[in-house]
Amino acid sequence: MARARTKFYKELNQGKSYCNWGKEIGGTHAFLFDLVNRVGKILTKKSVRGLTRIMLPFRKSGGKLGRVAGTVMVALLLFAYVYRSSICFGQSSPTGPAYVFLTPAVHTVQRIGENFLVEAKVEDIIELQSCVFTIAYNTSLLNATHIARGNFFPQNATFNFEINETAGLVTINMSLLNPSPGLTGNGTLANVTFEVSTRAVESEIGLRTIRLTASGGESIECLLGGVLLFWWALDADPDEMGRQIDAYTEVGYFVRGDIVHLFANVTYNRWPVQSQLVGFQVQNGLGENYATLVAVTNEDGTAEVIFTIPQSYSSAGIWTAIGTAQLADRVIWDIVTFTVMSHLPHGPKADFTGSPNPTYRLTNVQFDASTSLPGWNGTNIAPITEYFWDFGDGNTTTTFTPFVNHTYQEPGIYYVTLTVYAPDATPQTDSTTRRITVLPLVVGGYTIAPEVVRESAQVAAPSLPEFASLTISLVLAGWKLRKKTWT
Repeated sequence: MARARTKFYKELNQGKSYCNWGKEIGGTHAFLFDLVNRVGKILTKKSVRGLTRIMLPFRKSGGKLGRVAGTVMVALLLFAYVYRSSICFGQSSPTGPAYVFLTPAVHTVQRIGENFLVEAKVEDIIELQSCVFTIAYNTSLLNATHIARGNFFPQNATFNFEINETAGLVTINMSLLNPSPGLTGNGTLANVTFEVSTRAVESEIGLRTIRLTASGGESIECLLGGVLLFWWALDADPDEMGRQIDAYTEVGYFVRGDIVHLFANVTYNRWPVQSQLVGFQVQNGLGENYATLVAVTNEDGTAEVIFTIPQSYSSAGIWTAIGTAQLADRVIWDIVTFTVMSHLPHGPKADFTGSPNPTYRLTNVQFDASTSLPGWNGTNIAPITEYFWDFGDGNTTTTFTPFVNHTYQEPGIYYVTLTVYAPDATPQTDSTTRRITVLPLVVGGYTIAPEVVRESAQVAAPSLPEFASLTISLVLAGWKLRKKTWT
């Protein structure tokens, strides 16, 4: 019995996982799923012989405890077989697993009777000889109406399919006629057309029992991704019994031509899921499908895709990205939105001129801020509504137009500051400063003191007779002065 237990554990430790789905989760879950993977391998490869080896210790122990333990082990083996069968079969390839997924990752149904196409695609495959896969769908909501081969296999390859309307399964079998060389690269395996028969909130179309065979006869490991259907509008993602996906971008807004990094973090009971295939569906501001992308989660459970926003003006608007993952036979999803603008939001730009500059004291200076620019909130222009003036001599004022006049009482150098305010912009204000030079008044080559100018302004103007008499006296005095100089 001890030797049988040792052999059992040794075989578990030497077993190779078919697909690296559960062993990345970590902690207790990692151990459990790794055990399921390895036990499933023993059953699928060793069949009855493997089951006999595993049951040997419990059969020999006898008693009620042995029978209970044996029953639990059989249930675990059956679960392992069924669970692993629903994911994929194959050994790890030297270059990593292939990706088999359905596209588009998300489809929004608009009406009953609508027909839409689902493509089964493969990426990063090496020397593929044959493949068998099953697409599962809800027969109460959808009808599979047409199946056609894709462009990956040549036209002379065998292509067979079967539709099980009772179980809701479409099984497709494809194989090359010649054993070598196999197919390498990316492409579409098959196209399936579905007809919408009944309205629902959401539904799934998933991949089941994938078998990929290389030209040498060995199995190829694969990661899977299904399709999620929404009816009329996108719905918030539920927490599917511990399965969770969180989609996000680095920032919430972009401009035309920007490169967008889109992320999705996948967890199972809060543990990151590694090597999980994630599908991304990107829709532009018009609600049109812009891109369908796939990526695999890293050691932190995060998948990343990159795409570029087109330069066209129609790119502006609210974009939507949906991240989906097929995790333990369930399709989970999350939705993130971001804004695409013609250019980034910005505040107003203050600018003005003062004329004349330099100027003289007690002279009217005209300030003009009509060259100031409005702000932009990402969607609309944010106009300037207020102009706050600080003339630098202790006087301030606020205007609602870009024009204002000001008179300086004393000569000197003044720094005028204009602050513009656009309430709908971000930021809302902007300021700028200009220098104004004010000179003293000059008459006949002499600078008139300020107090003289003020006193002169208060003297009454002479009457007309007084002014004429004064003018005649000045003329006679000048004539006499010139006559005396000539003699």
